[in-house]
Amino acid sequence: MAVRRPLTLTTWSGRLDHVRVVNLYEAKTHLSRLVEAASRGENIAIARNGKPLVRLVPIEPRRRSDAFGMDRGLVNMSADFDELPADFAEYVP
Repeated sequence: MAVRRPLTLTTWSGRLDHVRVVNLYEAKTHLSRLVEAASRGENIAIARNGKPLVRLVPIEPRRRSDAFGMDRGLVNMSADFDELPADFAEYVP
């Protein structure tokens, strides 16, 4: 049985408040644990040489309102949509 050793963590006090910063090597080693923690809502940043490079964030589920065709029936086109308005005639060559 593999021994689970704790991750070495740093708290970044710069722009990333309350973020768990993990070294790139440890992130590769413990990716599944970090993904689990991020999916629970924990803020995680992956760093190289102590500088945060990327954030590990969960993908939010797609809302029904984001679906293709969600505005169907809300827009009406007039019957004369393709006709040129009389006051635009001087602009057309």
